[in-house]
Amino acid sequence: MAASDVSDLVRPWNLGTPTEVTRPDRGTNNLVWLVQVAGDTFVLRVHRNAGLEQIALEHVLLAELGRRELSFAVPAPIPAHDGRTVVPTNLGPASLYRRLPGDHPPRDTAGLMLTGQALGELDAALADVDAELAPIDWRRALNAIHPAVPDLDELAADLDRELSSSAETTWFERQVRDIDARVREWRTKLPTQVIHCDFGPSNLLVENGTVTGVLDFELAGLDLRAFDLAAALGQSTDELATEQVEAFRAGYDRFITLSAAEGAALPDLVAQRALGSVIWRAGRWRQGLSTVAEVADRLTSAYRLAHCGL
Repeated sequence: MAASDVSDLVRPWNLGTPTEVTRPDRGTNNLVWLVQVAGDTFVLRVHRNAGLEQIALEHVLLAELGRRELSFAVPAPIPAHDGRTVVPTNLGPASLYRRLPGDHPPRDTAGLMLTGQALGELDAALADVDAELAPIDWRRALNAIHPAVPDLDELAADLDRELSSSAETTWFERQVRDIDARVREWRTKLPTQVIHCDFGPSNLLVENGTVTGVLDFELAGLDLRAFDLAAALGQSTDELATEQVEAFRAGYDRFITLSAAEGAALPDLVAQRALGSVIWRAGRWRQGLSTVAEVADRLTSAYRLAHCGL
């Protein structure tokens, strides 16, 4: 997209004419640009997975977190000239933020300890947030993860056909039939709260050894507290490598002490999250927003992750 087109997208914010427009080297769900205007850098996001109402609720949650005494920043949506923080465009709902300082941390021991510590601090703060502020209620079955995938048996058959029958497709077909029952049981026993739901080094900013920002609250919603840790371990480690998990947990445990039951639930939660990731990508594939190769990559990663021990 040309810089002039991005200038049209940011016009509702009366920023002036951008002097430079670039795309960050990450992100597969939304359209994101870094926009420089008069020496300031802004992040323009065009949302592809959420509507105006959900994004507005996300912004309410961000405002609530912005009032907490966190050691790091969270994105603060900038109101457009009419006061709205999310604006409809021909590409989808758009929102604008000032760029937060920092870079993504490495997956070494120090970086993972910082990542785990940031999640622990965030989850401790989110525990005090009213559940009514959750933009999404994730306490749902896998067939409600993505609107384009209501029938998991049908998806399993599609994957078996498109990707050729394999250990991965067989595992997917079997797991989607019983993981919901196990997770449903855990949801009757374990603490529920608002969680980030997509936490990992790619959504964290660090500068000079200090966490400066936590990003991407688009999937934040209501679910088991332990799901945040399960999702983060899957995204932050190399297939749950023991040393990496230990480093992450050392940071997380500074703020959150999981119960024995939550610890026992983690393998099921990791598996459910991995399956959900495949289903989400498959839904985007059916919508023409992802390729079948991307679905295959998610399936392979999910299969390997679910077969690692915690």
